[in-house]
Amino acid sequence: MAAGDLFYASGPKVLTRLPKGAARRTLRMNVGATVPEWGGGNGPADAVLEDQKPSGTGGGSSAPGNGAWAIHTLNTKVRDPYSLVALASNVFTPAADGWVEWQVGAYAIPIQARLYDVTAGAEVATGIGTVGNNSPDSGSMAVGGAVVIGGHAYRLEYRTSATNSEGLGIAFGFGSIEVYARLKYWGDA
Repeated sequence: MAAGDLFYASGPKVLTRLPKGAARRTLRMNVGATVPEWGGGNGPADAVLEDQKPSGTGGGSSAPGNGAWAIHTLNTKVRDPYSLVALASNVFTPAADGWVEWQVGAYAIPIQARLYDVTAGAEVATGIGTVGNNSPDSGSMAVGGAVVIGGHAYRLEYRTSATNSEGLGIAFGFGSIEVYARLKYWGDA
């Protein structure tokens, strides 16, 4: 028995010890709903990465606009208190297996986004595509999620069938950072 341990009834008059969990872990029931266990999830993302630009700077052109996949910028760690994700040159590498979800903004173009595993040289998942119209001009948000493998390098990619000089987002210029994409990571223990 140690400080922080939990005990649960695993049978009639039988107590079983569950050692205290590690940082970032939450108490939950196992898949069979028979015993408690420590696991991830149920809280804020362990890491958040964004495409950030200075106030007044747009998200960029949606070129090439021919349906080919292009690399989307991810240039800023907004949150990573446990240093679980490395980020360099629009490529991120999680330290452990986990789950990611992404959002990619667009303006007046159809857009689709995917997660690409640079290490394996393969698409992991393609998210939900969306269409922003150009008459009247409107914005849209492509979203998705996928499992990631610790130690693999990944990048966020997008494709569109239209080229627009402001296709990856219009700047607001209100003095705050402009954000055009966000990726959230939840790591497994």
